Amino acid sequence: MASRRPLIYVDNNFKEMSDAQITEIQNQAIYLYGQNPSVTLSVVGSGGSLGTMADTRLIGAGSGPDSANAPAPTTYTVNYSTIDESVASTSAVDNSTNRAYPVYYSNGSVVSMTEDDFYDTFILPAIDTLTLASTTASQQGTYYISTVGSGATLVSSTPVFNDTRADPDGITPNTNDAPFTVQQFYLHKIAAASSIVGTLETMFFINGQSDLQQYTSAQTNSVLQTAIRHAATSESGTRIRYSLSSGNNRGSAITDTRFSSSTVERFSGYDYDYDYDFVRVPGGPLTTINTYNLKITQT
Repeated sequence: MASRRPLIYVDNNFKEMSDAQITEIQNQAIYLYGQNPSVTLSVVGSGGSLGTMADTRLIGAGSGPDSANAPAPTTYTVNYSTIDESVASTSAVDNSTNRAYPVYYSNGSVVSMTEDDFYDTFILPAIDTLTLASTTASQQGTYYISTVGSGATLVSSTPVFNDTRADPDGITPNTNDAPFTVQQFYLHKIAAASSIVGTLETMFFINGQSDLQQYTSAQTNSVLQTAIRHAATSESGTRIRYSLSSGNNRGSAITDTRFSSSTVERFSGYDYDYDYDFVRVPGGPLTTINTYNLKITQT
């Protein structure tokens, strides 16, 4: 199991690929994954496989006859389980003849890469790039969180999470909850590139007549896309998975904020038993109660 240097034909001679040429093939694998990702996320109303995120806020709890007996605000919670992961059913490249992959020099002989060789040379580095914390074109076909609810990369106009707080001015003896939305968080997918950048060198494989044959562009794309899609779903150590608990953070952190204390407000005319009602309303500094991150990892 090792990275190899496939053979190409330049100036009437076979030569080994350079690092830059190998990188171009890795980039092509990333491009092909972006065209048809095999691990995808969607926004659902409930029951999402990535788990639950809780939005909490303080709400009123009724009134009392004086400030000492005004009940403290209580915590109201809305749970969001809105991000669902789907893993496609994929198959590995058919290498039953042990000749599906490119050839390279080995001790003076021309031999075919093994599947492990091919993965180490092209697919593993591509998966490593796809699962970085960054959200650039190099991670096309993968996902991130943003507070922007528009754009070509928006997966759904329905937010995956709403951070709400109580409006202190809206809470009265007759109104315990007066919520307003502070921030909404949306799922985005990094857009697939319109075309690969750079020129791909043509590699060779051993055909059924035991001759060296150049891959066509379609054959190169087929073996790369089949391999990377299957690696992302099924190959140990290269499976792309998303979660809220482990991996590299993707995009904006999802925050649940709320007021950290309360103040007493006096209201008149709400009750026949006494002239004033006293209500504790949320107040004080804002505190981040929970922070969630969409994460990407290899398993």
